[in-house]
Amino acid sequence: MIVFSFIIVLCSLNLKYFMKKIILTALVAVCGVFAMSAQATTYGAKVAYNSATVSDTDDAEEDVSSKPLSGFSIGAYAEISLSDAFSIQPEVLYSTKGVKGESSEAGQSLEVTMKLSYIDIPVMAKYYVTKGFSLEVGPQVSFLLAADGESTISEGDDSVTVSVDIKDSFESVDFGLNMGAGYKLDSGLNFGLRYGLGLATIVKESGDDSPKNNVFSLSAGYSF
Repeated sequence: MIVFSFIIVLCSLNLKYFMKKIILTALVAVCGVFAMSAQATTYGAKVAYNSATVSDTDDAEEDVSSKPLSGFSIGAYAEISLSDAFSIQPEVLYSTKGVKGESSEAGQSLEVTMKLSYIDIPVMAKYYVTKGFSLEVGPQVSFLLAADGESTISEGDDSVTVSVDIKDSFESVDFGLNMGAGYKLDSGLNFGLRYGLGLATIVKESGDDSPKNNVFSLSAGYSF
C-alpha cells in the first residue's frame, strides 16, 4: 500500500497548452536569430552522469524518505559562437531522471523507485570567463518518453519487486532552467557541471503538492 500512496501523491496542475506552444516557438526563434549572426559553429556529442530528485515527495508517506536516483544523459549539441567570449549552445539529449524512496517498519524495508525518461532540449547561453572556462545558463523543454514505478519489499532474505507503468499520470512536457560551468580543451574534449531546476509540475492531479524534476549532471563531451 505504501508504494501506491507514494506514487499517487505525485500529481499536479496542468500547464496550459498555449503556454507550451509560446515557449517552444520562442526557443526556435531565438536559436534562429543567433544562428544568423554566428561567427562559427562547432558540433559535438556528450554523455553525462545524472543525480536526480523530485521535489515534494517526502509528504507522500511520513516514514518514506526520498533519495537521489542515479541516471544518465547522452546526445548532441551545436555551439554557435557570437564573439570570442559569448556563444549559444542548443542541445538534444536523452535523459533519465526520477527519485528513490526508502522506509523501514516492523522488520520490513521498502524501496520505491520512480524512473522517468525524457528528450531534453536545453538552449544554453555560455560566457567564457577565461580561455576554455565558461559559465552557462538557459531554459530547457523536455518531452516525456516513459515513466515507471518500481517497488521492492524485503524481509530478511526474502524480497518481492513490482513494476508499474505510470506514464499516464505524468505531464508529457516539462520545463526547467539550467545553470552551470564548463571547461573546453584545445583538442575539443570538454567537461561540464550543470544543475537543472524544474519549473513545471510534472505529475497530473497532485492536489497541494508540486513535484518538479531537479538534476545535477556531470558531463564529458567532444567537439568536432
